[in-house]
Amino acid sequence: MRALVLLAATLSFGACVASTTQPSLNPSGARAFGAQQDCFNVSFATNYDVVGPNTVRLNVEPSASYDLTVAGPQCDRMDSGQLLALESMSSSWICAGHQAGQGNIAFRDLATGRRVSCYVESVARVDAQ
Repeated sequence: MRALVLLAATLSFGACVASTTQPSLNPSGARAFGAQQDCFNVSFATNYDVVGPNTVRLNVEPSASYDLTVAGPQCDRMDSGQLLALESMSSSWICAGHQAGQGNIAFRDLATGRRVSCYVESVARVDAQ
């Protein structure tokens, strides 16, 4: 099952991090798969910001943010003003860590108008500041 979510930097809708079996809420407000994995459902993403040449900070709820590092040709051309598409590959979930094949981020290159697809290389939860 694949899930595709379009993100705009100004999107804002109700969001929560969820889990599959027996969700447990930790002190920071995120839910985890079991005791080991910190995961979020892509359909609950609220907005994003490009924080580095190959890094997108994805806001999933007010207290949960994740940095997604992407790789691929021309992926350093992402911009916060663009519409990004976040696609999870094997399910609707993306988990923190270095798990290959979790998803892709796609956007239109502003200079050429071509679609650029970048694979998610790693995901890291960002602590509240």
